[in-house]
Amino acid sequence: MRLAELGANVFLACRTPATAEVAVAEIQARTGNKHLRWHTLDLASFDSIRQFAAWYRDYKTLDVLINNAGVMDVPLGHTKASDSDCPRAPLA
Repeated sequence: MRLAELGANVFLACRTPATAEVAVAEIQARTGNKHLRWHTLDLASFDSIRQFAAWYRDYKTLDVLINNAGVMDVPLGHTKASDSDCPRAPLA
């Protein structure tokens, strides 16, 4: 929030568009900053990561990266099957 208050260009990477739109609206309402952009990003999908990287590539620089996706006690999961071209360590 502080970066938006300072007038920074803020990019949100969200798994769902609805979440992104709510977050952008709240940040804009609280800060008045209109320099907010969002794009979908599902870190369980290499395809989604590639799409996000291709979209972001047009912006050329990244000054600060803040990861706010921490969770605890997450059940075992796997990347999506559509990402089969990416090698994974075998499960024990």
